[in-house]
Amino acid sequence: GNTLTCLSRLGIKTSIVTKLGDDANGSTIEEGLVKEGIDTSHLIKIKNTSSPFTYIIVDSSTLTRTCIHTPIAEELRPDEMPDSIVENVDLVHFDSRMTHAALKLAELAESKNIPIVIDAEKDRPYLSQLLPYADFVVTNRAFPELYTGETDRLEAMKKLLDFCGAKFVISTDGSEGSIMVHDGSELWPGFHESFDFERMCAKEGEKVLHCKAHLISDDETVDTTGAGDSFIGAIIY
Repeated sequence: GNTLTCLSRLGIKTSIVTKLGDDANGSTIEEGLVKEGIDTSHLIKIKNTSSPFTYIIVDSSTLTRTCIHTPIAEELRPDEMPDSIVENVDLVHFDSRMTHAALKLAELAESKNIPIVIDAEKDRPYLSQLLPYADFVVTNRAFPELYTGETDRLEAMKKLLDFCGAKFVISTDGSEGSIMVHDGSELWPGFHESFDFERMCAKEGEKVLHCKAHLISDDETVDTTGAGDSFIGAIIY
């Protein structure tokens, strides 16, 4: 919901597809989504089930955080993805959870030529089948190397780009900003002038772009929880 919240605050009409329990946490999550202007008509609630939740422990002294996630017992199923779910949709974003149902939704989106963005933070069941549907991939610093087995970051990103057949792969790196490997196409008007640094990759036609981070002062920073989701929201916007 964090990425959708970012987009909703930027004025984009959003809708969430997920499953919650009928417990207090589920009600709190749904109320929060509605408050942010996110459509919940595709949110499924099941009885006598606990909603997924995550405890986030932030250590300000080491600038690290620990996430303890409890998933929902029954995830979304492919048969809960009706064809009508992609009507009047301009883009589909996947957070790489509930990937079995996501495969069905990706098939429906592809059949309508709807662009797909995937947030790939860690390997999960069905992710290898889901990634080739991606038009755009955004990931963290570690995932490309862990997923591809490459020890060089750029080579890992290029290998991930080739595997997905996507237009770009972006890897974030905290205060160092982010790196994009893309297929050499003009992704939007003025795209090639939008970054501080650009150089050609070894593979003909591909390029690497580095975008510096916009630094903020320590007194403006609470913690980094949700920073990656907000970054993806801005990319989609």
